[in-house]
Amino acid sequence: MKINPVFIISLTIILAVIFAASTVNAQTKKERLESKQRIDQMVNTLKKELSLSKEQVAKVKEIVAENFKNAENDRENFEGDREARMKSRMERTQAMDKKIESILTKDQKTKYEQYKKDRMQRFQQGRSRSNDSNPR
Repeated sequence: MKINPVFIISLTIILAVIFAASTVNAQTKKERLESKQRIDQMVNTLKKELSLSKEQVAKVKEIVAENFKNAENDRENFEGDREARMKSRMERTQAMDKKIESILTKDQKTKYEQYKKDRMQRFQQGRSRSNDSNPR
């Protein structure tokens, strides 16, 4: 029995396409899982830091998830344009902060402002350490 060479080539191509599709699908699921984990981590941190109620947690989760979705869109829309992406990130972060602040009590707003200052300070310290160990 002879095997047709066209059949072998076709079969090889089909298997390669199936393998490539499954790899892309696995990466997409992993990225979604990582985003979900990061959203949950941020919400849990805010819940702990600000003593959020169940209703506030649900609203904050929606706000943070929307921010992550918009960030993904920005990565696609501003690919290669770092300045535009950074500008959009700043605008997105400010909008997210305003939405979060709108559902907080006065005491929680004060704690949130301190949380943002601490977060910025840690970010700047991390940048200065990485710049010290990796001079350009």
